[in-house]
Amino acid sequence: MSNTQRRPCFPALMAGALIMATGTAARAEDDPLGVFKLGDGTLKVGGALRVRLDATLDSPKPTSGISWDVAWLSARYDSPTFFGAFQYRFYGGTNAIGYSDTTNLGQENYLTFAYLGYNLTSEQKLTLGMHQIPFGILPWVSSSFYQTMANVIGLEDVHNAGIKYNYSNSALTLDAAYYLRDGGSYFGPTRDANRYSIGFVRHDSYVEGGTNSRERHQFIGRAAYKFAHGLESSSEVGASGLYSRIQNLDTRESGGRLATALHLVGNYGRVRTLIEAGLQRIDPRNPDQDNSLITMGGFGGSFKVATKGKFLSLDLSYNVPGSWAYISGVRPYLNYSVFTKDEAAFKTSHRLFAGTSFSLYDRWWIAAEFRFGRNDPYTGSYVNGLGVGGDDRWHRAYYMNVGYYYP
Repeated sequence: MSNTQRRPCFPALMAGALIMATGTAARAEDDPLGVFKLGDGTLKVGGALRVRLDATLDSPKPTSGISWDVAWLSARYDSPTFFGAFQYRFYGGTNAIGYSDTTNLGQENYLTFAYLGYNLTSEQKLTLGMHQIPFGILPWVSSSFYQTMANVIGLEDVHNAGIKYNYSNSALTLDAAYYLRDGGSYFGPTRDANRYSIGFVRHDSYVEGGTNSRERHQFIGRAAYKFAHGLESSSEVGASGLYSRIQNLDTRESGGRLATALHLVGNYGRVRTLIEAGLQRIDPRNPDQDNSLITMGGFGGSFKVATKGKFLSLDLSYNVPGSWAYISGVRPYLNYSVFTKDEAAFKTSHRLFAGTSFSLYDRWWIAAEFRFGRNDPYTGSYVNGLGVGGDDRWHRAYYMNVGYYYP
């Protein structure tokens, strides 16, 4: 397999532009390590290191293992005028990426995001660079670590390269964005899927009948409104729309991608509900192939996805009050998501999580969850689960992630 290398200097260019725009950094004696005064703002430099435990619970051959998960470097700047952020991740380990052949931490690495922004007013701002697209519930559709079906079809936690306008007050949020391209592929074992954000890619050799595509010229609009219910409860309702061009790299012809979603975020005391429902329509213009499938990928692997379908995510969690010794922020959760395909012969993809997350000694964060998947690329049917489907039976796994975050 080849290592794709794209724009390795982009993070340095963004960091350099940030320093040039704001002045010289200096750390005050009373500031924590990694926190600097920069112009009229604050620059925080840090990172994280995580390990993981994976266990497949299916008979007849259950397996388990502990490995490195990821290390990353990050920086974030905030001031009354400018803001920016940067993160670069290093993945790898024996079990860290269960569907790739990386064996060492850092063997697979890529940029997560890198952007600069300008506060137009106290309620309006512009963001330029590689940043999260404003689609659906932000920043994540669920409380779970492995995220939802919206993520694996490229509509959750996606960071692309472009410009975004945001208006936000105490009740109303409006976003309008244009992205010239996706976030790109970096270093790792695959042709084009060495990336954090799930996107349209060149298929790998193990994806039989896969496609070679890329996304360009993405337009997104999002509106959300929050209703208050007393002092401790609120409901946010919102709608999102996305349109982009999908170019087939074999035919050089371009089709379109259309996605829409409605969402509800309910905070009712210590109970939180997250609901998102939507649809996706893709016209891939495949060469002498069925246009009902397209190849997508990320995190060092590629897989098939049905081009037309609907998705739904239902999430319920509870913020447990108080703390015990050094444990705080305990949040048990339950999430179910589903991707139904328009093709009658394609099997529906299901994902169910039951887990909890909590903080330890403030800087440690731990998540543990049971995963149940049916035609799910991450639990049972990697290459074909989101396409025609896999063996159409439930698979089970257990996962724990332990991470140290600074600052």
